[in-house]
This record gives sequence, structure tokens and C-alpha cells, in this order.
Amino acid sequence: MDRAAETRLLGWVAGLAPTLAILLGWIVGAGQGHLPVCIPNIDGCLPTSATGRAPPEAFVFKPLMCMGAVAICMLWTRVGARTRRQWFFAVSLVGALALVIYAIALGATGEAMRAVRRLGVSLFFLTSLVCQVTFVVDLKSRRPASRRWLRPALTALLAVQVAIGLSSFFIADWVSNRHAFQNAVEWNYLPLLCVFFVLVGYFEPRKPLPPA
Repeated sequence: MDRAAETRLLGWVAGLAPTLAILLGWIVGAGQGHLPVCIPNIDGCLPTSATGRAPPEAFVFKPLMCMGAVAICMLWTRVGARTRRQWFFAVSLVGALALVIYAIALGATGEAMRAVRRLGVSLFFLTSLVCQVTFVVDLKSRRPASRRWLRPALTALLAVQVAIGLSSFFIADWVSNRHAFQNAVEWNYLPLLCVFFVLVGYFEPRKPLPPA
């Protein structure tokens, strides 16, 4: 397997592992009667974290989420090396560790563990956003001519993610059920982030980009 194929594989694992963690965890939990059967991205019937809190769904959710965290870190590290952004490794490592800690802490009781989960998920999304924005900006000025459709696709995905994320801050106070709205935001935001990871794997050039 050549380097480009390895990067595409990392992109797929980075995108699919978190997606499967949530979906399979939900299916298992619903089958056991722990979770409701609904359309969460519309009615916000449960948060994504509910799919990994209790066994047996936690035994599906946590390993897959940790696998995704490792793949995400490896993906950004490889892309950073190819785009002269070596600091991607440090940023993505912080994000990956935060996601792993978040996944492990799910289901634990107490205010301290709740604070750990909030910090973990916030760090993961923040570090992901930093890498995403930097990557898209770099590609705008330095991307080779191949796969030209991917750059606008990534830009559009990022724009929708930002819009959805901002809605959780500016619109949530105006809706009747704030928690359901925020749950729906999670279920709509995460698939876009995972698709972004998959596309990043295809967007990496075969040769390092020249300095800007």
C-alpha cells in the first residue's frame, strides 16, 4: 500500500469509527431498552453521549471512539507534514487524548467527571476546528490542480459545521426545548465532521506542498 492509499485509509477510519461508535451504540442501547427509538437529528431525543454511557453499548462505543481518536491524530499528523504544518501533530494529539479521556469518562458519576467530559469534548472540537480551518486556508493558496472539486466541498462542509455550531449558542435560548435542540445540533454536526475527515484523506497531495 502506497502512502496516498494509507492516508485515504486513515481518513476512512477517522470518519467511520466515531460514526459507528455512536450508531452501533445507539442500536445496542435501543435493543436493550436503554435508549429511545427516534430520529435524534430532528427531535433531539437523546444526546450522542448517551450511546456510550452504560453497558452493553459502552463496550461498542468506547473502543470505536478511541480507535477514531488515534486515526484522527495520525491523519492530521500526516497531512501536517505534507503541508509544512508540523504543529498539527501537537494540536491533534491534544485533541485525540481529550477524545479518549471523554470516551473513558462517559458513564462515571460525580461533578468532577462531568467537568472532565466537558473539557475533553470541548478540547477535541476546538483542536479539530483549528486544524480544519488551517487546512482549508492552506489549500486555497497552495493546493495543486488535482481533485479541484474537493476544496469547495471541504469549504462548504466547514461553513455548515460552523453555522450549526454557532446556532447552539445563539438560537438555543430562543427554542422551547433547549436540551433537545442542542442534542439535535450534536447529531447534525458530527456526521459533517466525520465526512470532512474522510475527504481530507483524499485531498492530501502525493508530494509535499511548497512553502506559502
